[in-house]
Amino acid sequence: MSIIESLFVFGTDVDNIKKIMESIKYERSKSGFKIELEKNKDIDNHNLLIPVYGENDRPEISEIPKFSGNYELLNKYVQWLGDDKLFYAVYNEYLQVSDIPRFKEYLREDNFDKNNDGNAFMQTIDLINHIKITLENIDTFKNLDNE
Repeated sequence: MSIIESLFVFGTDVDNIKKIMESIKYERSKSGFKIELEKNKDIDNHNLLIPVYGENDRPEISEIPKFSGNYELLNKYVQWLGDDKLFYAVYNEYLQVSDIPRFKEYLREDNFDKNNDGNAFMQTIDLINHIKITLENIDTFKNLDNE
């Protein structure tokens, strides 16, 4: 049996902290061992800063990391679907109309770690999610205040 000397929990969302605490209570009841938590007394003497994010940016297509998928299959599948309206009708819960040109541009760039997976529908969903990446820019930092 090992003893935990300290536990440092950092979160910016109250719900996340509550879930962590619920998980600890569950583990305590399941394991039968007593888990004691105590506040670090030195923290009162220091400011705890958290990031404040500015506007999110979408990176250029050339800046998005490679996608692991079957390029030939995806390309043929998108050509088979043909019309953007049909593409949107099939995938409207995963993308907005404005995402379609970005998706097709990524396909033209051929920035793939190629594999031989055979499910075009699921790979298309994965690629849609892959190109929707946004960059969170830290604007400034602020003192922790009931977060």
